[in-house]
Amino acid sequence: YYGADGEALGLIGVSRNITERRRVSDELKVSETLLRQFIQHAPAAIAMLDTKMRYIQTSDRWIQDYHLAEGDIIGKSHYEIFPDVPQRWKDIHQRVLAGAVERNDEDSFIREDGNTEWLQWEARPWLKAGGEIGGLIFFTKVITEERKRADALADALSLEKELREAAQAGNHAKNQFLAVMSHEIRTPMTGILGFAELLVAAPNLPEDCQSYAKTIATSGESLLRILNDILDFSRLEAGGLQIEKTRFSSREIVRDIHTLLQPGTNDKHLEFHIAIDDATPEFLWNDAGRIRQVLLNLTGNAIKFTTEGSITIGLRPAKEALESGAVGVDFFVKDTGMGIPENEIDHIFKPFVQADSSISRQYGGTGLGLAISKHLAEFMGGKLTGRSEVGIGSEFIFTLPLSIPEGALSALPEAGTLMDKTFAGFHPLRILLVEDDNVNRSLILLMLRKLGYEALVAKDGIEAVEVHSREHPDFIFMDLHMPRMDGFEATLAIRKNEAADPTHPHAYIAALTANIVTEDRRRCFEVGMDSYMNKPIKRTLLAETLIKASNGQTVSP
Repeated sequence: YYGADGEALGLIGVSRNITERRRVSDELKVSETLLRQFIQHAPAAIAMLDTKMRYIQTSDRWIQDYHLAEGDIIGKSHYEIFPDVPQRWKDIHQRVLAGAVERNDEDSFIREDGNTEWLQWEARPWLKAGGEIGGLIFFTKVITEERKRADALADALSLEKELREAAQAGNHAKNQFLAVMSHEIRTPMTGILGFAELLVAAPNLPEDCQSYAKTIATSGESLLRILNDILDFSRLEAGGLQIEKTRFSSREIVRDIHTLLQPGTNDKHLEFHIAIDDATPEFLWNDAGRIRQVLLNLTGNAIKFTTEGSITIGLRPAKEALESGAVGVDFFVKDTGMGIPENEIDHIFKPFVQADSSISRQYGGTGLGLAISKHLAEFMGGKLTGRSEVGIGSEFIFTLPLSIPEGALSALPEAGTLMDKTFAGFHPLRILLVEDDNVNRSLILLMLRKLGYEALVAKDGIEAVEVHSREHPDFIFMDLHMPRMDGFEATLAIRKNEAADPTHPHAYIAALTANIVTEDRRRCFEVGMDSYMNKPIKRTLLAETLIKASNGQTVSP
């Protein structure tokens, strides 16, 4: 310090403790360093800019994603580095610098090489210590690869949809083809088999003519079996096969098969036995028609491949429960035929396969019967197995569950019904036959006369509606495919007329169809039909349908 005359007199020392300030300053430096390191090494693309859009800090990922030279952009303007920034981005920057937060989960821009980049981004302002906006921070993520994968997935899903639609169209076309083929083949087959059946039963027919008629009937039945096998297999592949469960007599089915096929065993001088265990329940609940189909196939094979000895068809309680846990019953067919090698027994259940290729040359057949039978058994909740020994014989076991729903009604036709002109007296019905084919119309009329009926006739749907309105029949056989108005339209018109007049009796309508595809069958019930009959029509089927109508029974769709 100095005196009045300006002479130095001594020293004055002043000190200040800046430890806290230094500590805060050091901490700020550390925080800034950490922040810079955090931004720099963050896995996302991050850029921090000031209010003049100059770079303050970036992450390494930002440098990589936008193909920049590391360290060359700090302090430079974003618009200097990217001179072609679109105006929309400049507008986004200004809104963020004014305090807005902007984001987009799927945006795009064109790179210098012409390729499109896809981004997810967010831009928000950053604040200085005083609270004023110091600039903006960009967070971006390049999602080009994810977008490519998403597009590829979308393309794959679209292709899958197209293929699925094409497959559905193919299935529809196949079903339509099957429908046409079934109709075109079955319609003439109805006439051939029906008149052959009547001819065989004609009195005073010369023996040689009766033999010719039997040959026609047998050959026609063989052709029909092949047709049925092909159609059934196609429907199984398409998942269009239906199972109709009703209550039926297990013993009666076995006896029916025995009666039907006994002539074949007699011709080959084979013994044909029935073996029914008394412990087997009388009634079962399943699809009786499909069970007959399987048993006819198994028994027909046994007769075909057995040259001497015997064949036995029977029933017994199953020794083991089914996979579902249900108690089962075995339908079985046993023969003393040629037998099948043990290593072939599973092989023969495959489509178009027979145990030995020489079999098809010697015995014929499509090789579909056992494959279809196995599928049918599984559809009905059961199974089909076989065991065999070469030179000893074979046994096929068709196991079905025993369960019967509570309150299930019997669908059995009345026992002891005579198939002659007294039939109509027991089941009186006024019948209308609607059929456009002359041969089929004549055949069904003749079958009905033999059962004691004189039916009304209509040749197409328009005539059917007119006759129904005038005559009020109890029962209508309705052909499906006819000119002018088909059977579906005619049924709708008849049901409409019945609904309009409460005094009008309800007519039982049974479809006559040579087309057994699922769509037409479903449509039959949708338009108000009560039942359906597949062509070729047999007298027994005709009679069973009339019995159902007389008893008020309908077939479940």
